Amino acid sequence: MPASSSRLLPGVGPPSTSGNSRTSAPGGRDRAGAGGAKNVVFGGLSQGCAASLVALLLWDGDPLGAFVGMAGWFPYAYRLSNLIQLGTEEDDPFDPFQRDDKDETSPPKRPIDEAVAWLREQIELSCGDSIERVGSASGMTPVFLGHGVLDDKVSVVLGRMARDTLTQLGLQVMWKEYGDLGHWYSNDMLRDLAEFLRCNSLGDTQE
Repeated sequence: MPASSSRLLPGVGPPSTSGNSRTSAPGGRDRAGAGGAKNVVFGGLSQGCAASLVALLLWDGDPLGAFVGMAGWFPYAYRLSNLIQLGTEEDDPFDPFQRDDKDETSPPKRPIDEAVAWLREQIELSCGDSIERVGSASGMTPVFLGHGVLDDKVSVVLGRMARDTLTQLGLQVMWKEYGDLGHWYSNDMLRDLAEFLRCNSLGDTQE
């Protein structure tokens, strides 16, 4: 995978170096490398996957080549799924002072735009770029998620929830489960990952 910049997205924090977590983060639209964002494969394992999924949704450059997540989860999956389905955050109390000044003629926001706006608000990120631009960049990045069914540290149920939420947001997700695998990767997962990259014109096509 191409090496990425050590400069991090504001509010996301540094890559985790504890346990089995591995992650790297794009540092800005002008830091995607000489080959451009389309040649960047971004992601992580375990906690690295969790942090990288959040960073992916906040990426404000051109669409990346691909995202790869292994044995991970999406920290805001339940909240965002609820936001998409009900149009509001769970347990959001009734606000009697809320103004109903929505422009009825404006087109409805895409789920990915709603998610990006919510995430930016949670970690107090400014909206220097339009939400639509940020959502388009992450929404056009293909995603690979692999998870062991025997994972006793991050349940495969959490991985499935990440898959479902990302799909609701409009991302194209390739999901793979491995019945005899715990909290790690395997040769089968790496083979599936290589095929995923080849299908997205990122793998080495030479014999």
